[in-house]
Amino acid sequence: MKRVALFFLLAGIISCSKDDTSTDNTCSNYVKGDVLVGIKNTASMEDAFSLFNGLDLKIDEMSGFFYTSPYPADSLPNLIAYLNTKPYINARGFSANGSYIHYQTGEINIAPLFFDMTINNQKDWISTKKSLKLSAGDAEKNVLIKVTPGTEQSWLKKLKNYNIVTWTELNCFAEIIPL
Repeated sequence: MKRVALFFLLAGIISCSKDDTSTDNTCSNYVKGDVLVGIKNTASMEDAFSLFNGLDLKIDEMSGFFYTSPYPADSLPNLIAYLNTKPYINARGFSANGSYIHYQTGEINIAPLFFDMTINNQKDWISTKKSLKLSAGDAEKNVLIKVTPGTEQSWLKKLKNYNIVTWTELNCFAEIIPL
């Protein structure tokens, strides 16, 4: 869980947006070829796949796509072990270890980060989600896509026109000054 929290903290620090409705991302120091996209909490992962696949954009990272498992709480270690066999979950120093048992409901919550979501990885996740009978949660969802360097600003504007998109941003660098 600490890794997931660290990811979201770093995403917030690195972001250069001033508000969710702005597409005027004018930071001068950003990762060329990266565009961050907020997805409506009511949109499914399949909706995101459809949008980005239709635009022929590579999905590099996804977060906020949470799921609830119907299995008993004592299944959590086996579920985590199984999810960690997925190369798009157990990657870049992250794993399915962010999954947990909700303290109020007792339900297993699956909260992985997804990396390198190629068509094959998308199909595998959809199949995995169905076979495990996972139910999608309602949370803010974020996607990092890859675009041709130099086209970031045009993608920011274009993507805002899609009904599942809530915001777009450049992947800005921020100078962190230690106290």
